[in-house]
Amino acid sequence: MVNTRFSAAFIHLCISALVVGSVAAVALFVWYPGLYFDMAGAQEPMLLIIGIDLVIGPLLTLIVYRQGKPSLRFDLTVIACLQIAALAYGTWALSSQRPMFLVFDRGNYEVVSAADIEGKNVPDEAATGMPFVGPKQVWAAPSEDRALMMSVIIEGADDIFLLPEQYRPITNAISGMKRSGHLVTDAYLAEHSDVAAALTAALSAEGMAIGDAIGKRLYPVAGLRAERAALTDPETAELIVMFDAQVPWVRPTLPAADAAE
Repeated sequence: MVNTRFSAAFIHLCISALVVGSVAAVALFVWYPGLYFDMAGAQEPMLLIIGIDLVIGPLLTLIVYRQGKPSLRFDLTVIACLQIAALAYGTWALSSQRPMFLVFDRGNYEVVSAADIEGKNVPDEAATGMPFVGPKQVWAAPSEDRALMMSVIIEGADDIFLLPEQYRPITNAISGMKRSGHLVTDAYLAEHSDVAAALTAALSAEGMAIGDAIGKRLYPVAGLRAERAALTDPETAELIVMFDAQVPWVRPTLPAADAAE
């Protein structure tokens, strides 16, 4: 039996820290790596878990614990139930909001969460090869169904990037990538010093230099709560780095055949 309330609260804190730390590790390094944590709005459920399980729970134990107290078992049970409920809800929220797909759609990337595609039919082509860490990159192919496209444009139906049946391999987006985004040149970097500074820092963290970005393209990345920018090689559709900056969307140019008509 623990003799003092401080010892009981400390033991409670250690156990809670172990549980919360495990959930935080999965969230930060598997479900929401890098900038996805901020972009997808994972702060709220994570703060709920930390606040209830790591702060309030041990604090309540410190307040109510007294060796030999008749209602001690009941008090500790109530505290444990409160923590379990907060942990269950917070973990469910983190799981449902986790990014599943990074979808390239008409000149920008969209972060699509598990909740966005819940109950929708995800084709095998998109479902296979899901990475263990972070979302899978895919391309949202324009639909040939004119009624569907009109419902998206006029009636406010789910946009193409929210329709998993339109997902195709990201390499299929190469043609569209070459006709959209911002081409990185020395002149572009000189004109947009804030973007250049953020890109330089992000590339440096990956062991690269700003010169490695020349000839690549920048695209906006839209998340649930924030927007960021991505540097991509349009020749291979490889996302080189995502960084903390904002670049405006650029309307894709038409293919040469369409523009000539």
